[in-house]
Amino acid sequence: MGEWNCYCALCSTPLGGFILFGSKKPKHLAKRRKRVAKKQAGENPSDVDGESEGEGEGEDVDGDVEMEDAESDQRSGAEQEEEDPSSDEDFDPEQSEASSDWDSEDDSAEFSDFNEDGEISDVDVERDPSEVEESDVASIWSSEGEVEPKIWGPHQSKEDQDMFDYYEHHSYDPFVLSGEDVKWLSRGRCLAFNSEAPGISKVFISGRGTCDSFGYFKSENRSFDPNADEDAEEWPCYNSYDADKQISFPFHETCYKIFARNLFGEPDFRRIDKDALYSAMEQAIGRPRSLDLYYGDFDGPEQFWECYQGEEYLVFDPARSLRLSENLREMLPAQLFTPSATMPDLAHQVKNDPFGKLPYDVLYMIFPRLSNNDIFSLTKASWFVNSITRSNDVWKRLLNTRIFPWFWEAKDFFEETALLGDFDYKRTFLGLNMISTPKIGLQGPWMGIANRRRIWNACNQLKEIYRNFSPMDDNTKSTDDEEAQDIMTSAISLQMPMVAYPKPNRVSKTVSTQWIKSWSDVYSRSCAFETYWHNSEDEAKVTPEASSLRGIGVKFGSDERGFNYPKGDREVWGSRTVVIDENDWIKELVVHIRNIDMLTIAEDRSHISSSSEILQYESAFIMGVTIVLKSGIRHDLYGGEKPWAGLNQRAFIASEGHSIVGIAGQIGENNIIATLDILQCIHNGWEPPEPPYLTPSEHLLWASQATKLPYPSIPSTATIPIWNHPTLSMSRFSEISHRYSIPLQMLPYQALLWAPTPSAYHDLTAISAFCVNVCVGEYDHYGSELKCKAVIPDIIGLRAEYVDEGETKYREIGSGGPVPFMTDPKWREGLQQSDEGDFSLNPTPNPEPWCAFNTQRFEIDGQRGEVVTSVHVAEDAKAIKLRTNRGRECYWGEVEQGSWSEMETESGEGRVIVGLAVCFGELGGWSWKYKGNSHWKTASVSVLSMPSEEVGSGSGHDV
Repeated sequence: MGEWNCYCALCSTPLGGFILFGSKKPKHLAKRRKRVAKKQAGENPSDVDGESEGEGEGEDVDGDVEMEDAESDQRSGAEQEEEDPSSDEDFDPEQSEASSDWDSEDDSAEFSDFNEDGEISDVDVERDPSEVEESDVASIWSSEGEVEPKIWGPHQSKEDQDMFDYYEHHSYDPFVLSGEDVKWLSRGRCLAFNSEAPGISKVFISGRGTCDSFGYFKSENRSFDPNADEDAEEWPCYNSYDADKQISFPFHETCYKIFARNLFGEPDFRRIDKDALYSAMEQAIGRPRSLDLYYGDFDGPEQFWECYQGEEYLVFDPARSLRLSENLREMLPAQLFTPSATMPDLAHQVKNDPFGKLPYDVLYMIFPRLSNNDIFSLTKASWFVNSITRSNDVWKRLLNTRIFPWFWEAKDFFEETALLGDFDYKRTFLGLNMISTPKIGLQGPWMGIANRRRIWNACNQLKEIYRNFSPMDDNTKSTDDEEAQDIMTSAISLQMPMVAYPKPNRVSKTVSTQWIKSWSDVYSRSCAFETYWHNSEDEAKVTPEASSLRGIGVKFGSDERGFNYPKGDREVWGSRTVVIDENDWIKELVVHIRNIDMLTIAEDRSHISSSSEILQYESAFIMGVTIVLKSGIRHDLYGGEKPWAGLNQRAFIASEGHSIVGIAGQIGENNIIATLDILQCIHNGWEPPEPPYLTPSEHLLWASQATKLPYPSIPSTATIPIWNHPTLSMSRFSEISHRYSIPLQMLPYQALLWAPTPSAYHDLTAISAFCVNVCVGEYDHYGSELKCKAVIPDIIGLRAEYVDEGETKYREIGSGGPVPFMTDPKWREGLQQSDEGDFSLNPTPNPEPWCAFNTQRFEIDGQRGEVVTSVHVAEDAKAIKLRTNRGRECYWGEVEQGSWSEMETESGEGRVIVGLAVCFGELGGWSWKYKGNSHWKTASVSVLSMPSEEVGSGSGHDV
């Protein structure tokens, strides 16, 4: 995997990346500044290198002064050189575009120098580092974990001599920037998503950190955001190769405050709606390393950050003041306080001016939609526009709308300065516009302002997207009802899992709907529970998406409280409604979700080069809803004419002492519900014994098989969902470390109870695994397998077998085959025998389900008291081991696994292992010929246990 840098979402510059400074020798500075001048003129800067062949090569670079302390003031370069400038025959101060001394009075800019086109030459203004005021970041952000920027000085080792010219072209001028100027780059954080945050909001700001070279933001510093995931220390930026990890967006603290000013006119970033901003950034993704925004014309943010000469302003701290008020005062000429000379009236010479027909109000409506340069061009193209824009009011308005929002120091200066009525606002606007325009070779005190302006323009673009997400949902607006406010304030969300795959486009921020506004709603009022489905009579028969849930809510009398209810004519939506009687209420909400089909091949795959490019054949949505009431009444609602078979289920259950008071989630394109969770609140006057929490089974999506587990305490024909089983406990192993296919949230678990009760071990005779042998081979340049180097068994199914005379002969989960890798030659076409000997894949000509060759059977002597006492799972669930109380063990899956996790129960602990919960969620059996996968294999394993009871006697331990 290659390396790359990720950049700030708001300014597209690095976070904690190294900043390279060039040589300080006068002859190198002279050539550097010639190259910058060439770039400013639109010419080829490499021509400078050709003026004196070999000047940059083979130089005694050891003679350069090393910049050991990049934070020291570096404004007087000649005094810091070890060599006398006069000894450097190539150094010509007159040819240097930017003098290393910034104290030349001749270079100070006069506002009177601005002409009608706003043109002025670059200026260098002295700044006194002792008077620089750093932005008070520590007063708002935590200063813990300060990350110093990596500042590299001139390269002086002999290994660098051949690269000297390259480094000089890809480094910054040491007399234009200092270490203090770039320190802000190291103050980075990221905006990340935590689906298990306790509140409705799920987005948080991380601790201070930096981006690594593999697309992750890393922070070992604690975040003080209540939504933060305390166990996480890294988050993928912009893209995630791990389907179970949500993406994040890195940013500089300074840029975040600038965005707050852009939104609210003040730097209080606490007012930013983090969920809305996260959704806006997610929608603005269009590049692998930054957002799809226009950040300006520069070359820095490539695969790695390049420090191009002349682009120093890009990394200059946009929050540093640098004596701006003093500089403005010195630059203001007396002419601005006197009226401009009266221009002659040339109207009689205008032959045709189409703009002269426009009413004044229309023209003033056009101005805000034009850029500054377009306004200048228009005033030169039209005498009518030129004449009506001589008024100070026009330019005062432009200053207030185009300059002062991001140049607040100038705004404060003019507010504190006594200005006469004849003050020339037009030349002021032209002047401030020009000195703050980002451009190649910019130096002096305006670098930070130019960089701020550039960032502000990017924030303007993001703000337009942010505004689409920031308005509060109709059902979350504040209310005057104090009880309703108290309920919603106390409401919590314990998780917000995905309920649709693939993730829909244009996902909204988290929105919520309050169902219970008074506790009397629960105890003394009946209501209608309503669902809306995107379907029609014809579509529902053939299209799963057409039968998917679009809206869900309740209705008390005429008070409708709907989540994502359809707008406009609801007749085109299918609706299903049931009545909830007074003094009854929902205690459990279950959504039914279709399986994700990744194995069916129905499209041309000739262009596909790897399994990661495979798209699902059928998408997954909510296609059914079940509510279980406190009275035990159960209602099943579906969008189609009848329930779809084999739907997976996810349960949202109110914790003890809590009531469901609403619902929250995210909405995607076409009104698809992307994520969902219930909102629950403590009953009025109740004191729960412990805080609400999710049981392991409530964290997961379950196959329909796991919703019908046998339970002896109820009639033998009845079953119970795993999340309602009163004695069953689940212990989870760690998940796959890097998942490149489908999020685990959307993959169902299946439950194999080989002993529905501990005493049922008596009838157990064997536990088996069905394994499909696949190849690991060598590949040619075209991606075809040539030789099989190893055979790896994929676990694709598990089975429990019982005594012949029992009512149940076997229970099984997963697949017992046959699968294409066993039967279809396309999956093995191109394979050759290894030079090291024969290999045997799946030789059975016409395999049956659970055929002997692929079934690895582990016999259990249940009648004599043998029970499973420990389960071992290899890393990434590639292998499973079971061990019994007789010391016997079995091994299924990939051999020679070195990293194992173990769960063990003994009879003395009071529990006994009675089964496994397994997610067959990793694609296996890739075919280069067919460009598809053959089967699902194990992705995650959990242990199921129950309280022990005497299960028999034998040579093993009694349980």
